[in-house]
Amino acid sequence: DMSCEVGVKKLELIQAIYPNPFDEVIMIDLLNASEIEQITIVDVKGKSHFEHLSNSLEKRIELNVSSLKAGIYFVQIIAIDGAILVVKLVK
Repeated sequence: DMSCEVGVKKLELIQAIYPNPFDEVIMIDLLNASEIEQITIVDVKGKSHFEHLSNSLEKRIELNVSSLKAGIYFVQIIAIDGAILVVKLVK
């Protein structure tokens, strides 16, 4: 479920973010990694818990998030042109 989307670049940047809810790992399947600058995971209070700088050759990113406590998080995918995609995930 791609709820809480901001921006129109979703279809150009990512194919999927899963699983949701997640436990220890979040997978992000990319369509165009060269357009992605950074991926950040923040909690409902806005605190950043994880940052990943994109590599233009990546097709899939596996984020180890086992240290996160149960709760609601937002994956922010920031494009090089400044567009931001936000996806809500639950642990």
